[in-house]
Amino acid sequence: MKLFLIRHTKVDLAKGICYGQSDVRLADNFEEAASQIKEKVSKYPFSAIYSSPLQRCALLAQTLAENEKSIIYDNRLKELNFGKWEGKSWDEIQETIEAKHWFNDFINTPCPHGESFQDLLVRISSFINELKQFHNDEILCIITHSGVIRAFLSIIKEISPLKIFETKIDYGEVIQIE
Repeated sequence: MKLFLIRHTKVDLAKGICYGQSDVRLADNFEEAASQIKEKVSKYPFSAIYSSPLQRCALLAQTLAENEKSIIYDNRLKELNFGKWEGKSWDEIQETIEAKHWFNDFINTPCPHGESFQDLLVRISSFINELKQFHNDEILCIITHSGVIRAFLSIIKEISPLKIFETKIDYGEVIQIE
């Protein structure tokens, strides 16, 4: 099985805002960025396109699918749930006691009313196991978020969850793994 993990394009949100599972709008350059991504992956015959249901991923999935293939939306592909921090600035968040605990061990400590990175790893592990059951030697496209892509890489490439955050994942980046 060959996976193409694609991070959504840039969002229309001020820098430094925590938005995890919030359904935020895409930046004005979406059409151009989506076209560039489409050009990179158009030569690959995807058996299926999976996507986070959040609009920043769903719109890209629709652009890549061109109505030729159905898109499978899966909630497990949503970004980390930052709970009550969603929509707040990281500057504001980092001053809280809860944030100090979370930053000390974000792998195991959930955000207030949200998830830990370990929770995300469990979600993605379940998704990967399901893919293995239904898509043996196929090429799959997965449109999702940077945290989710890090979870995939951590699990598949056996990189420690702490070490995986050294990996930079740009908006619109396409990562191929087998």
